Amino acid sequence: MKYDEQLAKKLETEWNAVDIGNEEFPDTYTTAATSIFTTSTTSSLTAKTSTSTITPTSTTALTTSISTFSTTNTYSAALATNSVQRCDEVNTYEDVVKMLSTKVNHNEQFFLVTRRMVPLSRILSLWQRQAKKRHPTNVLKVRYAGEDGIDSGAISLEFFENSLQEMGKVMFPDGKPIESTYHVQNGNFRTCGQIVAASIAQGGPPPCFLEESSYQSAFKEIDMMNISSHDLTARENMRLEEIRGDCNKYTDLIFDNNYTGVIDEDHIEEIIRSLKVSFVTKRSLYMKEFMIGLNSYGLADIIRKYPEKCQPLFVNGDLKKGLMPDADYLFSALQPVYSEQGSSRKCIEEKMMDYFQDTLNAFEDERMTGHLSAVAWRDFKADDEDHEKEDEQKGQENPESFESASMNIPGVMGWLTGTQHKPINGEKLKVTVCFDHDCMQRNAKHTICFPQVSACARMITFPVAHMQSYEKFRELFVIAYCKGQAFGKP
Repeated sequence: MKYDEQLAKKLETEWNAVDIGNEEFPDTYTTAATSIFTTSTTSSLTAKTSTSTITPTSTTALTTSISTFSTTNTYSAALATNSVQRCDEVNTYEDVVKMLSTKVNHNEQFFLVTRRMVPLSRILSLWQRQAKKRHPTNVLKVRYAGEDGIDSGAISLEFFENSLQEMGKVMFPDGKPIESTYHVQNGNFRTCGQIVAASIAQGGPPPCFLEESSYQSAFKEIDMMNISSHDLTARENMRLEEIRGDCNKYTDLIFDNNYTGVIDEDHIEEIIRSLKVSFVTKRSLYMKEFMIGLNSYGLADIIRKYPEKCQPLFVNGDLKKGLMPDADYLFSALQPVYSEQGSSRKCIEEKMMDYFQDTLNAFEDERMTGHLSAVAWRDFKADDEDHEKEDEQKGQENPESFESASMNIPGVMGWLTGTQHKPINGEKLKVTVCFDHDCMQRNAKHTICFPQVSACARMITFPVAHMQSYEKFRELFVIAYCKGQAFGKP
């Protein structure tokens, strides 16, 4: 009996160490365990903290079942290991996106209040301030000052779109990080990394603004004695060819890159090699700072482990082109809510969908002209000193600020959904189209209505009474699109 009790205790320990609620465990596991002992619990068996009382059966039953229990337990452990490997396995950039999306904390917010058209420097400053209080993995919520919109997803997507576009122009021009230790000491490169990682994880666009050599300098160890042209950007290679042609013309540039030898044609190879070392060294420093920011989501570690799978997300190439929507893609994403089959209303609604398709085609095929719209709120006194200095140099007073909508399909899609690119996580885009037939009954004296968009809900509503010809449909749609960029009614 003592032997039976020892075996029962051993099996009880192994039983409680495994989550028996897993559906993938084989039936033989439960069969083996059931044949060894009977159990009465004070709580659910699936809980590892359940209190169990073991009543041993015969020694023969226990001995016979040990082999089965051990075999199936080994199988379960292997199954769990394979499951972990499947979760960590990265075959495409989409797997990277899905992995990052699981790290978003939807229970806490990363809240930003800003204005439209502010410089990137202010965006970075506001992000850094908020990052001291909240972790960047919290779900982003954005409020544009002076606008009515409450962020349910679309405003943050628009924020990511605008921020990454500016980041590519300001911080990573020509496919490489800007040469500035100023952005190292104030943490701007790291902040850019945090914003990029959050964008990829939370449904925003991938950066796709780097050259391959810039991307690789973030993780690749380069032999400084044997730097090839592939380790340099296109602009750097072009500059070296210019210097090779006339080194005396670029004396200041050569000295600025820490070359201390003789500058003449006889030493041109030394000059070129020295400049290569300087270019790569500085770029590696800036990119490593960028990687520190990316690792707020663990993205830097993923890049080091799967550099080729992550490359499409960062390098300007086929993915960037593939994510660009066209008129056919956007129209195929529309889900019209039609009236009853055979009704006169449905006939009108189908015509309006044709007008909508023709209008989208015009955005793609023609050079559409739009309308300027005043920015909802812009205060130059507080933080736009650069703009003030610009205006003073030109002898102008600060004018009222206007914005112009992008007259293209990505812009229209951004207006409807908040994002100007196809989803990178494989999600199917859907935009609901509704038709308002009753605006004249609600207000018989009004003369015009505009389409209304709910970007967070991804829905657009057309006022049928005012858009019953293609010319009128196009006119009102363009006005609503250009004048309704802010989150509020046009």
